[in-house]
Amino acid sequence: MVGLARAQAQQLKELQKMEQDPEFRKVAKGYWTYFYDTENPKSGQRCMALFQNLQGAVQLTGPGTTYKGAMLTLLGMDIPKPAQPTPVKATLDQGDGKPQTLTAMNYTVGQTKVGAIAFAVPSIDAMTSAMEENSTFKVSVGGKQVVDTFFRDGLKARDRLRLCASGRPVK
Repeated sequence: MVGLARAQAQQLKELQKMEQDPEFRKVAKGYWTYFYDTENPKSGQRCMALFQNLQGAVQLTGPGTTYKGAMLTLLGMDIPKPAQPTPVKATLDQGDGKPQTLTAMNYTVGQTKVGAIAFAVPSIDAMTSAMEENSTFKVSVGGKQVVDTFFRDGLKARDRLRLCASGRPVK
């Protein structure tokens, strides 16, 4: 019993230390990272806003050279990780009481243990018009919830995506 108490005390001490780590606190709170076409910034292409937190990540991507729409991609450890990209029926619940079952692309991110579910959006304008300050995302595949994540500061991200798409990315 004494050994168990010591182990629990040690775990608590390590948790408290971790909670004081600035990098851990940053990820726990969540943060945005932005990307754009560095070779041709005025193209308005390859604009991306990525919000990362402990639950996973929300990636908002604008048009590229071959795909003219936008993508909402959710990344996480509990998302299935197929050997090849696979279309799946996924239910997306954004907390508005109107979950939608859509066809999405499910894939594994590189050689990682992270799965992704990507939803097509007609355009970057449609995507940014729907963005709110705070958003939640729950996704179920085959009746099993595989994502429960969020973003905050969405209006700032929306504005950055719009600037990027207009060929004026913020560096």
